[in-house]
Amino acid sequence: GVGAYNNFWMEQGYVFEQTSLVVDPKDGRLPSVTPQAQQRQEDLLSSRRSPSYPTTYEEPSLMERCITRGLPGVMLPGNYNHNYNILQTPTFVAILAEMIHDTRIIPLDGRPHLPSHIRQYLGDMRGHWEGDTLVVETTNIKRTEGEPRVSVSDRIAVRASNGQSDDTIRVVERFTRVDAGTINYHFTIEDPSHWTRSFSGEFPFVSTDERLYEYACHEGNYSLAGVLS
Repeated sequence: GVGAYNNFWMEQGYVFEQTSLVVDPKDGRLPSVTPQAQQRQEDLLSSRRSPSYPTTYEEPSLMERCITRGLPGVMLPGNYNHNYNILQTPTFVAILAEMIHDTRIIPLDGRPHLPSHIRQYLGDMRGHWEGDTLVVETTNIKRTEGEPRVSVSDRIAVRASNGQSDDTIRVVERFTRVDAGTINYHFTIEDPSHWTRSFSGEFPFVSTDERLYEYACHEGNYSLAGVLS
């Protein structure tokens, strides 16, 4: 399509035959959203389809503005630059995401969560070990502006971080090393203001010897200035 990336930019990866990222519910489908969330989505779609969109720099999503994918979006697969560098110390785990250059800093020292009124785009993360599994609980997630997309991973990212500023999202992630080259990644999302029930997803992280590249998205984002002009 005119204006989109061609296959040169896409990472082909490997054949992964799991039919859905969602493993709970068992049918692999996302649960229903609440009436309030449905209205927010419809309002968002209406805004995106307006001939005058965007009228200010604040209307495009934070992802479109190269600021962040938020959580859980930062951990979900996409078309390119979805590689991670995980650094582990006795007291912290740091996860550098290649896409939009987010870095998650996860304390392991048992400190309490921040007060609920302090919210961040990647949330307030706390980790602990259950056997060989690193469990990360994230609260205090500041919702990002959503962007309608079509893939399941993008719908999860959008719906779980879309809309208003109420602090109801809780994400629990489990990182389990399966073998020398594979980490099983499992996540559960709870957000009663948006979803009618919690749901979980799962897929493997597979090691690579390739480099992570600087994601100089904002520096090269001339399109935003163009559409605003």
